[in-house]
Amino acid sequence: MKLLLKHRIIIVLLLCVGYSASAQIHIGLRDNRYARIGYTLKDSYLFTLEHSIYSEKFGFQKARLYVGYKHNWKNLGIQANLYASTLWNGNYQDCGVLATAHYRIFNPWIVYATINPHYDSEYDYMTCFTVATDVEVIKGLALTAQYTTIPEYRLSEKRVRAGLHLSYGNLSVTPLLSIPTDGNTKSIRVLCSFSFSFK
Repeated sequence: MKLLLKHRIIIVLLLCVGYSASAQIHIGLRDNRYARIGYTLKDSYLFTLEHSIYSEKFGFQKARLYVGYKHNWKNLGIQANLYASTLWNGNYQDCGVLATAHYRIFNPWIVYATINPHYDSEYDYMTCFTVATDVEVIKGLALTAQYTTIPEYRLSEKRVRAGLHLSYGNLSVTPLLSIPTDGNTKSIRVLCSFSFSFK
């Protein structure tokens, strides 16, 4: 009960600090299961708190903090985030880096690459990655395709993800179909992520 109270207090403080400092807050959901709230300072420095919404007891929920930096040039952009997370009951922790570069080849076509050195206190170290591309069909609608080994939940899996990237104003929504490419995992997942920025 005390942990639940602390968690709510942290979220309220983040909201209050964010609103008073500037209107660069974003809220959202990642891969159906992780609620997020973040703050961007001077359009470059990123702070994000993420919490799982598993259908399990509070002790088995996961909290993760990201601290990062991003910068864009004409056609090239980079973003790097350090992260650390834990289950509230302390069963395991993980940490790592998400380093992404994207390049706009020409106006409707962008390619991405992400490297993810990742450490899990139970499964040890692994290096994961994603390569992806977006092609804008019309303004606010892009087709996206990805090959990734970055964990969607906890374990690294080889998966192809394909779907749409929809954007309108400050809202961004990405529904994806996630398909395994090796024999160890049979599940096909329908994932949805969204983000809304208060700018």
